[in-house]
Amino acid sequence: MSMPVKMVKTVSQAFTTVMGIYGPVTVAYVQETDTWKRDFLSHQAMTEFAAAVERQAKSGELSADVTTVALMETPHQSANDMS
Repeated sequence: MSMPVKMVKTVSQAFTTVMGIYGPVTVAYVQETDTWKRDFLSHQAMTEFAAAVERQAKSGELSADVTTVALMETPHQSANDMS
């Protein structure tokens, strides 16, 4: 069973920047929390997440004070957790 995340420790460097109606928004992913660590994010996941952030930024769903958005997994058990 996965433990809930209480703290984000590390966020990746921005892998892209998208333009929204309020300005640029950098896009990154959470690399480490108090309960798990992610070594990389697939190109497909980066592309899909960046597209979703761009849609929200251009629609105004992200407020003017949002300058960075980072993808964070929901807690789950994976085969890599067993090694």
